[in-house]
Amino acid sequence: MRACRTCVLVLVLAGCGRTNLDLPFGQPDSAPAPALPADAAIDKVGHPTDVRACRWAGFAPQVTYEGAGHFLAVADFNGDGHIDVVATAWGGIYNGTASVYLNQGNGTFVPPTTYNTDMEAEGVAAADFSGDGKPDFAVGNDVHDLDVFLNQGDGTFGPFVQHRVPGYSGVMVASDFNRDGHPDLAATQSSSIAIFLGDGQGSFSPPTTYASGGNVDSITVSDLNGDGYPDIVVSNADFTGLCPEALCLPTGLGAGTANVFINQGDGTFAPQASYAAGNGTGSVAVGDFNSDGAPDIAAVNGVDNTLSVFFNQGDGTFAPQVTYSNTIDGFVPVTPFLDPGGEVVAADFDGDGRDDVVVVQCSSQGRNGMLIFRAGNGDGTFRVPVTYPIVDYPGVPVVADFNGDGFPDVAVTISYDKMGVFLSDCE
Repeated sequence: MRACRTCVLVLVLAGCGRTNLDLPFGQPDSAPAPALPADAAIDKVGHPTDVRACRWAGFAPQVTYEGAGHFLAVADFNGDGHIDVVATAWGGIYNGTASVYLNQGNGTFVPPTTYNTDMEAEGVAAADFSGDGKPDFAVGNDVHDLDVFLNQGDGTFGPFVQHRVPGYSGVMVASDFNRDGHPDLAATQSSSIAIFLGDGQGSFSPPTTYASGGNVDSITVSDLNGDGYPDIVVSNADFTGLCPEALCLPTGLGAGTANVFINQGDGTFAPQASYAAGNGTGSVAVGDFNSDGAPDIAAVNGVDNTLSVFFNQGDGTFAPQVTYSNTIDGFVPVTPFLDPGGEVVAADFDGDGRDDVVVVQCSSQGRNGMLIFRAGNGDGTFRVPVTYPIVDYPGVPVVADFNGDGFPDVAVTISYDKMGVFLSDCE
């Protein structure tokens, strides 16, 4: 998601259980909280319940760090047992950067170490691509390159290894799609997705692409049909025209969909199944929102200002959407330029065993947004939202337990050059 005017984070709590890919790339086995397979962190946060010594009390105020800006991924890069962050940023037309923020163990971060990427840096995914037990990261960009940064063993990285690829590589996620023990990559490419199979030595096969149609704006993974292989969900929004200046008009975005690609058991995927969402569908996430043990899909619709929930029918197919309003009194959403409005991530934020959702949306009012928390009833319905302020224009969030208290926290890109962190509050 691109940067925007004033934005909100909408948090919705519901359902029970956790999607389980059993693919903890990027963190040593001895670490207390398993790392997530790159951007799959938005859908599952491994955290032990026995470290929770207090009751969840919402989110602490935003703490802002300079240097980030576009997309985020998480892993324990220096092997100290604490989750770190890597953030991409545009450095201009001919260059970009990736900044690594090392966690000080309490959910605060040292100033980042910044590495140059090739051209405009887009999506980022973290996993042990080279097979040495240390998480690496890969960055996509607008000019047919995939830049792989290999960990030098201490959380620092050498110059990137460049892989020429056909097409644009946007939002990315890492997972072992063919279950050969080596992390692979999936990336959005405008109206399709591309699968790069890893060789375990830091290199990837030429991509296999699958048509998705529309504007593919987000991607996430989960084992949707219970066969042990990670499947893919993407969001699509139909552009009905380009938008003037810095913002899209609501009429510039049409009907959206959540599109499902089922893994055929070898890292290849069946043609997509498409499920109608609202207008301007900006992002998707996966969680068990109705407590039946099967992962469901949540999609945020920026034009309608709604959340669409698709309940899994137990076999990786989904019922038609159930829609919930994201309307907050006094908040007027607007859709950013060339991008559907809204980002969504899922985790059990309050530790009650139910999967929750955080949504980022944009407003035309001022520069400050809000984080909105809605508790679930455990049956796929939701309660009245509770709000927290967000400073400046938020972009794309990720979820991880940064301070080790057993509760997931949220980090979000801010105005293309910062990272805002919301730690779960404990009492």
